[in-house]
Amino acid sequence: MITHEGAATSGGTGRLSRRRLAAAVIAMATVGVGIVPDAAAKPRRGETKTGQQLAKTGLKYRGSPYVLGGHSPRGFDCSGFTQYVVKKVLGTDIGPTVPGQWQYGSGVAKGKWRAGDLVFFENTFEQGLSHVGIYVGEGRFVHAENEQTGVIVSDIASDYYASHYRGARRLA
Repeated sequence: MITHEGAATSGGTGRLSRRRLAAAVIAMATVGVGIVPDAAAKPRRGETKTGQQLAKTGLKYRGSPYVLGGHSPRGFDCSGFTQYVVKKVLGTDIGPTVPGQWQYGSGVAKGKWRAGDLVFFENTFEQGLSHVGIYVGEGRFVHAENEQTGVIVSDIASDYYASHYRGARRLA
């Protein structure tokens, strides 16, 4: 049972304040509970170690600021973020633009994503392909969203991203 915000937990009753519950949920999301398996673990069915490494590397930059045209941990825009991670893991420069990155890899059917796949969105802040991120598993992707949020993990099935989804590409 959740008590009024700010109330202390009661000894042995299992009640949490809303604040503590929210902090626990945020902490679980921050450490990536259930998103990407440990590097020492075997890849999940159909996943590759390289794909997992792309996802894990992308997750390391959560909290980095968003900077238009940015392509380093000091600040990323969406395609600068994916360009940086792919180059760091694969040694391949996929270029700095969303439409250019769409040309790499092979197409992936909707819902058949694996860790490390690039997921693309259209008509977000401009017409056509305009946003990209890295799928990390369990319906979530890491991306440089905007100036207010920076690099975050989002749900691909959220109303916003589901309505702007264009497709995915597998690089590894």
